[in-house]
Amino acid sequence: GQETLLGHQLIDFEKVNWIKGPPLQHNHENLMAERLENYEDRVNLLYEKSKEFGSIPIFVTQYVKRKKKEKGELFYLAKHIEYDGYKINGVDISIMVDLLNQRTMTVCKKQNAVCLDPASDIEFDKDDFYDYVHPSDKGTRKIAEYLKQQLSPYIKKNTIKSSM
Repeated sequence: GQETLLGHQLIDFEKVNWIKGPPLQHNHENLMAERLENYEDRVNLLYEKSKEFGSIPIFVTQYVKRKKKEKGELFYLAKHIEYDGYKINGVDISIMVDLLNQRTMTVCKKQNAVCLDPASDIEFDKDDFYDYVHPSDKGTRKIAEYLKQQLSPYIKKNTIKSSM
């Protein structure tokens, strides 16, 4: 069967083949058009449902380890996978995830919700992920610190007074 690069797996990123480019596809928005539209509809629905519950909607982007920065240069996963019959590599995947994240931020800003973009805001190191999507303990702490810092204005402080 075809390798999907999904699921939990320990990856030695030092042994992964990296390239500078180019992407294998060139019109990512068209390639993803229906999925992007459906994704935006689902994000809007999540916004509506969270408002029904009386919650403050919080949108958070997703980082996918398909690229790395080394000495100021970006490198991408060379391995290719199939997407709707098209071969794509790490450059393509990075572009496609960026399109999803951009759609998330567009909906978030349009709805005037809390918009958090750790995929762009956090500088991830090579050991912050143990596979392509799951952060290591170190990466989890980095994300948690970011979320704590960004969400602190929205968290109510404990107002219980001591009876002593």
